[in-house]
Amino acid sequence: MDNACANLLPMEQWIADDKQGECRPCLLGPVVQWYRDTLDESGQKELASKLEKVSESANSVELCHELDQIKKAVPEEIRQRLVDYDCSAQRFENYDEMKGGDQSGEDSHGSGGGASH
Repeated sequence: MDNACANLLPMEQWIADDKQGECRPCLLGPVVQWYRDTLDESGQKELASKLEKVSESANSVELCHELDQIKKAVPEEIRQRLVDYDCSAQRFENYDEMKGGDQSGEDSHGSGGGASH
């Protein structure tokens, strides 16, 4: 893991710490898709199916709890790929902070799929 991910949080903690003006749940759609694709490609069909069901009905915290549980249940090689996805989401979310931030307080990440708030 590179230095950019040195302070990586469990996804459940990261989503619970959502700040005003951010939309961490907005980032979950792509992350869930990356997880699902990786699980399918690596033969973890049961976990992929379970994630699909959870993503359709769970709130953001429950969904992130499931992402954290999946990382505990897969082989190290797959777990590392999933951690990389977590890192990408957490780094993307911090990108505005690194460059000075959107001071308007509006959602600068757009809207779209993903879990509900």
